Amino acid sequence: MYKNMCCHPLNIKLEGNFILMKKRQYSLDFLKVCATIFVLFHHYQQYISGSFESGINFYGGIYNFGYMVELFFILSGYFMYPYIEKIRQGISFKDYYLSRYIRLIPLVAIAAFVYQFLVLVHIRTVGAAWFMHSSNLWETIVAALGFQEGWVFRNNIYVNYPVWYVSVLLLCYLIFYFTTFLSKKFHISGRYFYLSFVFIGIAINSYGWHFPFLNEYTARGYCAFFTGVLLATYCFERNTTKRETIVSLVIIALILVLIIFHNNLVANGMHYISTFILFPAIIMVFKTPIVSKLLSHKIYQTAAQIAFNSFIWQMPLLVALLIFINNVQSGVNFISRECMWIFLFIAIITGTLSHFLIEKQFNKIISK
Repeated sequence: MYKNMCCHPLNIKLEGNFILMKKRQYSLDFLKVCATIFVLFHHYQQYISGSFESGINFYGGIYNFGYMVELFFILSGYFMYPYIEKIRQGISFKDYYLSRYIRLIPLVAIAAFVYQFLVLVHIRTVGAAWFMHSSNLWETIVAALGFQEGWVFRNNIYVNYPVWYVSVLLLCYLIFYFTTFLSKKFHISGRYFYLSFVFIGIAINSYGWHFPFLNEYTARGYCAFFTGVLLATYCFERNTTKRETIVSLVIIALILVLIIFHNNLVANGMHYISTFILFPAIIMVFKTPIVSKLLSHKIYQTAAQIAFNSFIWQMPLLVALLIFINNVQSGVNFISRECMWIFLFIAIITGTLSHFLIEKQFNKIISK
C-alpha cells in the first residue's frame, strides 16, 4: 500500500540541477489513511460475504473501493520524483533499491507466515480451506521474499493477499530505476519511458496477457505507478494554478455525480477513470496550500505508517475472525456496520503495535 510511498511526501522545488526539499505534505499522509480505511472496509465486506441494506457498500456497491490500491500506487510513483535527479546524478542501484527492499520485507515476511499459520488453523478447525486458500511452504517463502505476484513466480494461493501490492511495487521501483537510468544514458526524456509503461499496463489488461512481469497484477501497478511519476513531473516542475485546482474539484464532483446517479455511464471504465482522472485530481486538491495547511500536523505521518501496518495485517485478522465465527456461537451479526467499525479498530490497534514493536525495531537494526 505503500510504506515506501516512499517515506517522502514532500513539497519539492527545482533550482538549477538541485532538488530542494521543503515542508512535508502531511495532507497526503492523511489521504493514505483514508484510502487504507476504505480498503479495509472493502475486504471486510468481501470476506464476511455480506452487504448492507442501505448506505455505502464498500464491496459489491456502485463503486469498487478495491481501486484504492491504485491510489497507493499513484502516490508511490508520485514520491519517486526526487529520485529522477538522484538516479541521473549517479546514485547506485544498491543505494536506491536495497534499502527499500530490506525495510519492507521483514514485516511482509512475518505477516505472510502468520497468515499461513492461521489458514492452517482454519483448515483444521473448520474443516475447509479459507476461500480456497491452502497452506504451502514454498509459496509462503516466495511471498515472504516479496515476489508473490508479477515476477517469474506464479503464486496460486495468494499468501496474505494484499501483499501482492508490495510485490508489484518492488517491481515498479526496479523498472523506474532502469528506465530513468536509460533516459540519461540515451539523452531521452524519462517521460517517454514512464508513459510507455502506462500503455504496457493498458495493453496487458486489454489482451489478457499472463506472462512473467506482464500480467493482471503488474498491469495495475504499471498504469498507476507511472501515472503517479508523470503527475509528479507535472506538479513539481511548475506551480499549480488556482484554475487547475478549480478544474480538479469540478472533475471530482462530476465523477461522483456520475457514479451515484448515472453509474451505467461510467461503470465499465471506472478502473481507468479512477487511475487516470479521479485520483490525480484528488491529489491535486490535497496538495493545495489551503488543504496542506488544514492537515498540517505531524501526527498524520505516524498515522500513515500505522495504516500501512494495518493494511499488511488485515488478512491475518480476517482469517482469525472467520475462525472465531465458525467455532464460537456468539449470536453476533457480523454483517453489520458496527462490527465493521470494530474490525477497523482492531486493525488500527494491531497496526500500531506492529509499527512500534516490529517495523521500527527492524528499521533500527537495519540502520545500524
